[in-house]
Amino acid sequence: RADSLNPPEQTKVAKTSGANSWTFDEACNSMQWTPMPTLDMEVKIVSKSDEHDLDSDLVVLGVFSPTSAGEGKDEGSENGNEEEPPVVLTGKAKKLDDELNGLLSRTIEENSKNFKSGSILGSATPVVRVVSANEDGEGSPRVRRFAFVGLGKRGDIEHGSNEEKRRSIGRKIGGTLVSTCVSEKGIKSCSILVPMDAFSAPALTEFASSFTGGLYADNRFRTGAKIKTPAEHLEGVTVMLENEEASKDSSLEEAEAAISAGKSLAKGTSLAKDIVNSPHNVLNSVSLADTAERLAAESDGL
Repeated sequence: RADSLNPPEQTKVAKTSGANSWTFDEACNSMQWTPMPTLDMEVKIVSKSDEHDLDSDLVVLGVFSPTSAGEGKDEGSENGNEEEPPVVLTGKAKKLDDELNGLLSRTIEENSKNFKSGSILGSATPVVRVVSANEDGEGSPRVRRFAFVGLGKRGDIEHGSNEEKRRSIGRKIGGTLVSTCVSEKGIKSCSILVPMDAFSAPALTEFASSFTGGLYADNRFRTGAKIKTPAEHLEGVTVMLENEEASKDSSLEEAEAAISAGKSLAKGTSLAKDIVNSPHNVLNSVSLADTAERLAAESDGL
């Protein structure tokens, strides 16, 4: 029948999760952007003697393998199963281990086969939990979580200025940390302690970009139980750069600027994903032009 070829009377698509509607006569004139995570991300430069406590719900300690690049391999070893020398905790990590009666040292020892003393960049130990009563003795006990993440072999960054290696460290550690935050339900705060010489400004930028990007979830066309919110309870992340020398304000300012740049990169990546993920009935020449105008307005025309 001829009338079966005509579009139905109600051609308007139902509005879903706040998504813009359209009709055959009027195209969608804008595209929604996925909101960025609202959590705080700060950086601190600390030393062993500082009063800054690693008191977050989740504490992750970054460690280098004691083995330098090219060392620790026997001539007859071809399968890479040789044992790595054990990690010796120092600084604030050692102080925290003492407070926990050696729990952190035992965690590394018990997972030595897979963790390999942190020689594999981005590898992590299982999360261990410490349950303690509240100071006032009331309410539910507090659960704190601890884990280690491998920074690779220190020798890889000690020979010359290897910024690309440091960028890789930031990118990998950011990805590992956000995955841990997503899998550990209910945490509100997270801290990661790393040596300052491993996390230069470019590494911090990559870290912030990788971590923030790992929380991306496109819920524009989802409703009800299908809506996903990774690490929904997480409110803040603190990057603690350990340096035994007195910290300088200029170093902290540079680190904060690097974190801000990384979050901006993640915002750009999020927008690119939104564009790619948008269906053709939402993304068209009109809505894409509107996106460009909004982007220009938010970036002051840059």
